[in-house]
Amino acid sequence: MAGNGISPSISAKLAIPGASSLKERICLPGVWCLLTVAGFIPYRLHASGLLVGGDRQVAWVPLAVLASLVLLILAVWARNRRLRATLRQCGADLQASEDKFRLLVGNSSDIVVIIDADGRQRYVSPVAEEITGYSLAELAVPFFEMIHPDDLVTLAPLWADLCRRPGAVAKVRYRHKHKSKGWIYLEAVTRNLLHEPAIRGVLSNVRDISESQQIQLDLQHALEQNRALLDANPDLMFVFSPDCRIVDCYPQRRIQELLRPAMGLVGRLASEVFPSELARLTRQKVEAVLGSRQAEYTTYSMESGGQTQWFEARYVLFGVNEVLAVVRDVSERVRLEEERSHLHALLMQSQKMESVGRLVGGVAHDFNNMLAGIMGATQLISLDSTLGGEVRGYADLILKTTERAAALTSRLLAFSRKAEITRVNFSVHGVIEDTVSILKRSLDRNIDISTSFRATQPWIHGDPAQLGNALLNMGINAAQAMPDGGSLSFLTMSLELDEAFCRSSSYGIEPGAYVSIEVRDSGSGIDPGSVGRIFEPFFTTKDPGQGTGLGLSAVFSLIKELHGAVTVDSQLGKGSSFRVYLPAGEVNAVAAATVSVKSGSGLVLLVDDEEIIRLTARKMLEKLGYQVLLAVDGQEAVRLYQANLGKVHAVLLDIVMPVMDGLEALRAILALDSGARFIIASGYIKEETLVKLAELGLRHYIWKPYSIAELSEALQAVAEPDIPEPANDDQEEP
Repeated sequence: MAGNGISPSISAKLAIPGASSLKERICLPGVWCLLTVAGFIPYRLHASGLLVGGDRQVAWVPLAVLASLVLLILAVWARNRRLRATLRQCGADLQASEDKFRLLVGNSSDIVVIIDADGRQRYVSPVAEEITGYSLAELAVPFFEMIHPDDLVTLAPLWADLCRRPGAVAKVRYRHKHKSKGWIYLEAVTRNLLHEPAIRGVLSNVRDISESQQIQLDLQHALEQNRALLDANPDLMFVFSPDCRIVDCYPQRRIQELLRPAMGLVGRLASEVFPSELARLTRQKVEAVLGSRQAEYTTYSMESGGQTQWFEARYVLFGVNEVLAVVRDVSERVRLEEERSHLHALLMQSQKMESVGRLVGGVAHDFNNMLAGIMGATQLISLDSTLGGEVRGYADLILKTTERAAALTSRLLAFSRKAEITRVNFSVHGVIEDTVSILKRSLDRNIDISTSFRATQPWIHGDPAQLGNALLNMGINAAQAMPDGGSLSFLTMSLELDEAFCRSSSYGIEPGAYVSIEVRDSGSGIDPGSVGRIFEPFFTTKDPGQGTGLGLSAVFSLIKELHGAVTVDSQLGKGSSFRVYLPAGEVNAVAAATVSVKSGSGLVLLVDDEEIIRLTARKMLEKLGYQVLLAVDGQEAVRLYQANLGKVHAVLLDIVMPVMDGLEALRAILALDSGARFIIASGYIKEETLVKLAELGLRHYIWKPYSIAELSEALQAVAEPDIPEPANDDQEEP
């Protein structure tokens, strides 16, 4: 045996063609190693096919090698069998996994899409057919073709950026074509898996959000509507936190205009944006509402844009620990309430003045009756030729004084009477003199009133009473500005107003000749901020109860009625100057009125309840040559007229009398004699009575106190036949 105990003579040899040694004749690799480690069992194998060179050789193969070969073959077969079983299981598992994947994807409400780098949809889950209305075959196109053009503008750059970044994720919303519904809203969560061998694409999970998007759009529309309603709401709304911080406010634009904060409002404390007093009040109300859980109310004012604005606020609990304040601007309501209160006061004042006016009318009537007696008696004395010059002088003095008193009473009644507007040509100088006469007797003596008439053409066309009222109001207003006395001047001048001046005026006046009346005082003056408002109704710079705010407003209206203009120039502490411009009218050639005393004849029925009037008027009538019947009231006058029917030349009739007044007596006498002639003699007649007298055709009046000359003229006029007024300038006898 050799070193391994094997005898060369018994060494197994495999007769393999071309093999020169045992190692070379072994057909399976590794057998030689097996021969070295295994014992040998002689086995004679006659393998005629294993003969080399035709020689018959006997190959003695160890038994262990043969067994190993068999075992190796069996092991390989078993391993292959196990591999085939494993492959079959893997295939089954893979199929199951794929089935599960398809089942999950197929039953998912979301679309699963795999998109190639060029944008083609390589895989689209079946639910896409239900969501888009397109078949899977129709969806196998570049997905850009299915996206709304407006959304593609932003989506295309996003897709390009996504493809450049492996593993990147993007979430987008866009509009996708629907086969029958137009456009639907989709939301996609997309991941770049182009680098993954198993996918090699962009994986996108797509969800239909059309319904939720519509809900969101509806909600957005509702929010916009609510915001519009809140912005249109005239009230201001604030939401405050417990520490009085502004959580929200509406409408912000109006609140910004009102408060004008340097920064925004939301998130800031009330003390940072509100005036200090309002901030304190707001904190107080917020704490009260959070403490009591009950609503709170308040009213406050604040300055804005140079004006005082009033607000009414209601504070209520809002949620758990917030307070809603609803603020309403009530400035107009407060102004109207103040104006109503002011108007009520004016109404009471007007009613009081109406009562005073009635009282003044009654007093004026009695006063004029007394003046009539004094004037009549004085005239009778002056007609006595036996009196000496000294006595006649005293009589003239009494007569002039009586005439001045009568003129003053007449002016007072004219200014207080609400008569119809009578437009005539008149001189402003006469109206100014009448106004000054009243002011001198009604204002304090420490006010020096003067006139300066420089107007060469003082005539205007209009109602003298309107101008008198305007000048009287300006005079009284000036006197109120001089409580410690001062000077008040009325100055006139004639001037021409050019087109530039008239165009700059707000009165709409025309260029031409004007009469200027300046009312100048040395009073306290008007501050510049109030000059532009002094002609507004109810505006006054005086303390409450000191002025109505209607005096200068009335001046404005009266001057406009006269087609004029009024300006004011004032300085604080130096006084004011009001200048009135009135269009010049035609010059009236007024001759000195000379009333002559003419005698007459006939029977005159004198009706008056005042004995002194009956005595003096009777004497004057008898001096004029008339016979006189006396009646103390209207009832007696009717009886006497009926008793002397056809004999009475004229009836001199008072109006205000007891038992039966003059108007009733007149109607009764006209019922007896439609041709009866009347002269109404009264110291005061109410406007409504004047209207009724005019309706009865009365044209002849004589006002107490009257002179003998005026009485003579009235009797002469009533004796003349009435001539109808012509339709033109030519008068024709009937």
